[in-house]
Amino acid sequence: MQLTELHPYIYASVEQEMRLLAENGNGLETIALRLPYVVGLVPGHESAWKTYAKRLQRREFPLYVDQHNKATGGSCYMTAKQVGQALVGAANDEVAPKSYTLGWRNISNEAFLMKAKCALQSDIQIKTLTFREFQAVARKEAHEIELTGREAGFEPVAYTELLARALYVDPIEALDVLDYHTDNVEKAIQEVFTTL
Repeated sequence: MQLTELHPYIYASVEQEMRLLAENGNGLETIALRLPYVVGLVPGHESAWKTYAKRLQRREFPLYVDQHNKATGGSCYMTAKQVGQALVGAANDEVAPKSYTLGWRNISNEAFLMKAKCALQSDIQIKTLTFREFQAVARKEAHEIELTGREAGFEPVAYTELLARALYVDPIEALDVLDYHTDNVEKAIQEVFTTL
């Protein structure tokens, strides 16, 4: 799947990384860090997870199930503290100028939704949708976006394929080179959603 052709957000991210790495040379070394989902609180700043929490409370985040009614999909998460440690590690002169994929904990979509729901102390029922039902919802969302003249960062129908996959990361190279440390992602998820 050519993600950059379908999703402006992914295209912009890839373009920024390529331009950054193209600046290497003539005494300048650049490093690109590919971040997974980041959880954590930053004092004095509103959490980026606020919109997610609102959509969850409005039941706009269903759980996607396969033909056997088994939940699908997942992603990688790390804490804001770990991102800070990785940034410090990337400033080390001995780190090779290239891209590093960061991550810490791979979590299924089902487990993440349950953690968020628990932290929100919500009794909402998370509905399940088949992939076909999920794509129908995405087509409706794409139509609504088109009617308003906006552009989605992720093309809704194609994005369903990503949300139904286990997009897990093996960050071993980044861990070895950037030297970020163990942190409790589950606790950070709890803290973030408890404050919303």
